[in-house]
Amino acid sequence: MGSTWDKVQYPFVQYQLMKTADTLAQIPVARKDARFQEMLERLEAKQGPDGKWMAEGVNKPYSDFDFGQKKHPSAWITFLATRALLRGRQSA
Repeated sequence: MGSTWDKVQYPFVQYQLMKTADTLAQIPVARKDARFQEMLERLEAKQGPDGKWMAEGVNKPYSDFDFGQKKHPSAWITFLATRALLRGRQSA
């Protein structure tokens, strides 16, 4: 996998860590998989000291949105990451 896959980025226009974690978190059997838990750990490690996530990659058409900025935390990305972590850590 390339370095682009590991970026926290929205919208979900490419296969990447955040999209994969958000999708698999909805599947009970996936929650038990050690590989999925590693993805959640990777996503959690990207959380800032303030408890929020920032975009690591952006798409120019979305630069006016908070998820299109790399300099400030994104409320939307924080919501998506938190949701994936909460779902992914639920018992299946």
